[in-house]
Amino acid sequence: MNRHKFSGRPKKSTIVRYQTQLRKATTRNLIRWLDRWTPDTAARLAERLYLTPPRYPVPLAERRFLDAAHRFTFTTERGKPVVAWSWGDGPTVFFMHGWGGRGGQFYHFVEPLVRAGFSVVAIDAPGHGDTPGDHSSLVDFCEVLSQAVDKFGPAHAVIAHSLGAAATVWCLKEGLKANRVVLIAPPNSPGEYTKSFAAYLGVSDKTRLAMEKRLERRYHIAWQDLQIVKFAKQMTTKSLIIHDQNDREVPLESSRRIAEEWQGSELLETHDLGHTRLLSDPRVVHRSVSFIENLAPRRRKGLHLNVG
Repeated sequence: MNRHKFSGRPKKSTIVRYQTQLRKATTRNLIRWLDRWTPDTAARLAERLYLTPPRYPVPLAERRFLDAAHRFTFTTERGKPVVAWSWGDGPTVFFMHGWGGRGGQFYHFVEPLVRAGFSVVAIDAPGHGDTPGDHSSLVDFCEVLSQAVDKFGPAHAVIAHSLGAAATVWCLKEGLKANRVVLIAPPNSPGEYTKSFAAYLGVSDKTRLAMEKRLERRYHIAWQDLQIVKFAKQMTTKSLIIHDQNDREVPLESSRRIAEEWQGSELLETHDLGHTRLLSDPRVVHRSVSFIENLAPRRRKGLHLNVG
């Protein structure tokens, strides 16, 4: 493992913020009451909430950039529409966003990748961005990424953030082929978030375990198997792992553990970029593109984007 270091939401109106806080408080009070009197119902509601991603307003600069892209829709094997965006011509790099994110968050990567001779495909996972749906999960992320690569690949590389990074490793374990992957702030144990989620709701371990059982039945997986570090030892794909020391959502130790087990991986630690500013930092973008370009054909084309 090679280690490098360098330094370095949309605001809402007060009324909207108070309304959101009130809805959250009301929901927590309800589920706590259900937890006490009818745990099965509490587990069912908790599962629904756990799988419901937040949607945030899209910044104007990002939306304008997407408006200049080729927007298209493909259908999953289960008949669900997925919105995606593409740019450029050449070996394909896929973007996979995190929980509550969207493909357009990677727009800072697009121009340098296209100039380096790549085509780029950004995916909006179910329930995220412009893709319809009211629930999503790591398994859903993996499904749409794998099917996008089947339809529009092969994948020269995947750049993925947060839960999308964990889903990418899961996809590699399940047979996804990519020459290189860039994993930005990957959580080592996505399954552990059920514990923090249950604590946030204020429900008992009984309700949490019942919720996990429901999730296992839904996705046909064992919750305890969602340990990304377990798969890292099996990985042969070259990887660059990037994580900020001040990330408050996913601890840096998560990436350190993955990098220690992933043979030939590189770990890049940043400073003062938090969890999402990594996606817009010029040094992160440059290092990622350089890493991906290292095994790519040397063909360069101009970028043709009319972003006004």
